[in-house]
Amino acid sequence: MIENLQCSYCGYNAKNPVVVDCCGSVYCWECVVNVSNCRNCNKNVDILKVKSVDDDYEEENVIVNEDINVQDNYHMNGNGNGVNNVVVVDDEYMMCKYMCGFIKKSDQFQHENVCRYSPKPCLKGCGTIISEESYQKHLHEECILADVPCSCGKTITRKFMNEHIRDRCPNTIVSCPYSKYGCNSLFQRDLMEQHINDAKDEHINLLQNAADNFNNNNNNNNNDNNNDNNLYPQLFDQINNV
Repeated sequence: MIENLQCSYCGYNAKNPVVVDCCGSVYCWECVVNVSNCRNCNKNVDILKVKSVDDDYEEENVIVNEDINVQDNYHMNGNGNGVNNVVVVDDEYMMCKYMCGFIKKSDQFQHENVCRYSPKPCLKGCGTIISEESYQKHLHEECILADVPCSCGKTITRKFMNEHIRDRCPNTIVSCPYSKYGCNSLFQRDLMEQHINDAKDEHINLLQNAADNFNNNNNNNNNDNNNDNNLYPQLFDQINNV
């Protein structure tokens, strides 16, 4: 396997080495996708025209230096017959249409069906078209049909999570049911019963004050509205039920 080919971008031994068509400079595949202009000749790098270094050849037959000019149509054979100081490229390889890397031309259609970057519908059925490479991120952050854990320990479908937190989650912070009468306490939903029992006397006083205020206002304003007239006995019903 070819080793010790220095990447023109990171300066380390090139991983999955490729050469660019502008001047034959060597890059890691992971580096070349971040390059817009070649570090050596400053020409534009066309990612679709970069070629893989053929790993089938002995390292001694591949010598890289600043004077290299790559001949794309030159292919060194497996016995090492050829000219030194030439980076070997394999014309039997092509860039995957989904840009995952180099593949054999003969494997193109088979590869595209299994490529981790090829777009496929979400397996949860949410309708999103996503690549396998991005699928886990999609499930963890976006898919509305994915099951996600709530802080209460239950697993909820993401599309129903807001409803669960609003209406049912025992960990949700809620206000006292007597807040409209003046109780300002906040607590987790599962502690509501304890709060109501502990603050029973306080709630009775709040309801009594509300009933007295209503009665006084009603007498002062001589309000004949039926809804308002019904509120007074409702307040006393609540007092009796506390």
